[in-house]
Amino acid sequence: MLSFTAAIVITFISGWVLLMLGIPHVEALLIAVAVGYGVMLLWDVILLYQYFPQGEKGAFLFLRWVDQFLPLAFTGFFINIGLFAHLVIMWVGPLQVQVQGLFVGAPYHDVPALVAFLTILVTTVNFVVSVEVNFYPKYKNYYSLFNDKGAVGDITQAGEEMLKVLNVELKYTALKQLLATALAISLGGLLLEYVPLGFNDLMEGYFRTLCVGYGIYAVANTMLLLLLYFTDYKGALAASGCFAGGTVLFTVISLFFPRVYYGFGFLTGSAVFFLIAAFRLDYYTKRLPYYILSVQPVVAREKRGKFSRLGFFLSKKLERSQNSEKYRKLACILAGSMTMSLFAGCIGNGDVVPEEKNESTDTEEPTASETSQEIKKAESRDIDQVHLRDKDSLYENDDDTSVVTMYLIVSKGNSSENTDHTWEEINSYSVYDYEEMGVDRYQAAALLQIG
Repeated sequence: MLSFTAAIVITFISGWVLLMLGIPHVEALLIAVAVGYGVMLLWDVILLYQYFPQGEKGAFLFLRWVDQFLPLAFTGFFINIGLFAHLVIMWVGPLQVQVQGLFVGAPYHDVPALVAFLTILVTTVNFVVSVEVNFYPKYKNYYSLFNDKGAVGDITQAGEEMLKVLNVELKYTALKQLLATALAISLGGLLLEYVPLGFNDLMEGYFRTLCVGYGIYAVANTMLLLLLYFTDYKGALAASGCFAGGTVLFTVISLFFPRVYYGFGFLTGSAVFFLIAAFRLDYYTKRLPYYILSVQPVVAREKRGKFSRLGFFLSKKLERSQNSEKYRKLACILAGSMTMSLFAGCIGNGDVVPEEKNESTDTEEPTASETSQEIKKAESRDIDQVHLRDKDSLYENDDDTSVVTMYLIVSKGNSSENTDHTWEEINSYSVYDYEEMGVDRYQAAALLQIG
C-alpha cells in the first residue's frame, strides 16, 4: 500500500516539475508515469527481498513449474492476444493516425474500445464476490469426498449440488452482463455526448458493437476460469487459442469491408470463444468422475523438460559465480593496493617543475595598423530589389506528418439564434427538404477546441 501511494505521489510531483521546466506535456507525463512505476517496482522488490530471506535452493529452480503447467502460460498468452490483437491490427489499418515516428494509433477505434471494455467490470466483480463465494464450498466438498474416501452416494449428491450451483451462477452472471451491456448501449450514447472525447456517429457504432463483443468475452472468460477449476488445461488452451486465432482472422477480414463493420471482427471472435468454452464446460462436467478417476496417472510423475534443465543450469552458474565472487574481491583489493603503492612511489621520487606559460601572445594588444584600418559602410539597397528567401533553419523542427487534434462539441443553442437543434436533427434533412418546408436551415451551437 505504501509503495502504491508513494508511486502516485511521486508521479504527480515529477509531472508537475517537468511541466514547470517547460518540457512538452506528452513527454513530461510519460516520463512522470515511468518514474512512478519505477519507484513502485523498486519498493516492491525490496519488500519481497526482505520478506523472503535467502534460501538454500537455486534461484532458477522455479522454471521447472513451467514444464509442469506449460498450457497455463499459453492460455494466458492467447487470451491477451485475443483481447488486444484487434487494436494493433487497427493501428496499421485505414484508421491509422501517426502521432510521431513509430508512435501510431487509431483513436476512432481505440477510444470506443476503451470505454466498452469498462462494461465488463460487472462480470469481473461478480465472479469474485458471487461465483467463487457460492461455488467454491460445493467444489471443495465434492473433491474432498474423493480424497477422504467418501461413499458413492455422497459423491453423486455432492456433484449434483455443485453443478446446480454452477449453472445458477453462470446464468446470473450472463444475465447481469446482458443488463450491463444493454444499459451501456442505451444510455452510453447519451452520456458520451457530454464527455469531450470527440465521439461521432462512427465511433458510437464501434462502441455499441464492442460492448456486445466484450460482454460475450466476459461470460466466456468466466467459463474458461471454471475449466481451470476442474484442471481441464487442454480444453482451456483450445478455447483460448480459438479466441486468439478467431479475433485476428475476423478482424483482418473486416478490413476488406466498409469501416462501419470493423468492430465485428472482435465480436465474432468472442462469439466463437463463448461457444467453444460453453460446449467444452458442458462436455467436461458431464464426464467429471471419469476425468477425476480414470484420466489421472496412477503414479504421480514430475514433468522435466527444457525449462527444468535451463533452471538447473542457471542455478549452477549462479552458485559458481557467488563462490568466485569472494576470490574476485580479494584480487581487486590486492590490485588496488599495488597500484596505490606504485603511484605513491612515483610521486615521492620525481620532482615535477611546471613550465612557465608565455602569456604575451594571449595579452598582446592589437597593432596600430589594425586600429587605423578604415571601416567601409555597405551601399544602401532598395528593399524592392532585394531577393527574399526562406530561412531553412526555421523549419528544422517542423514535422509535416504531425497531427493536430481538434475536438468539436456540438450542442443545442437558443431559439433566438436558431441554434436550438441537435446534431441528429440537422443531419435528418437535406437542402431540398428545407426548400419544400419553407424554413431556414437548422443550426446548432458548436465549440471547437484545438489540442
